[in-house]
Amino acid sequence: MVEAGESEYSGLLKTRNLLIFRGSLSGFMNMANQIGGMITVSFTPFLADRFGWNTGFHVPAVIAGLGAIAWLLVDPGVALSPARNKAS
Repeated sequence: MVEAGESEYSGLLKTRNLLIFRGSLSGFMNMANQIGGMITVSFTPFLADRFGWNTGFHVPAVIAGLGAIAWLLVDPGVALSPARNKAS
């Protein structure tokens, strides 16, 4: 339940688990992005050599498009962990 003068989002930020792990989660997302970029740069010449340059660029573009669609499905209003009951 949200108290007067408090938004639902600010109540979620007070959840202990989010406060502890938000830096780790942000770091993990950034690390995954960099690893994906490293794999793409390494994989593109292999695809270009085997299947031609068009395929070497189209396959990473499709993967990047799928990643963009996945980001559109992220709802920032959904908590990573359930809010704790204030009575507990």
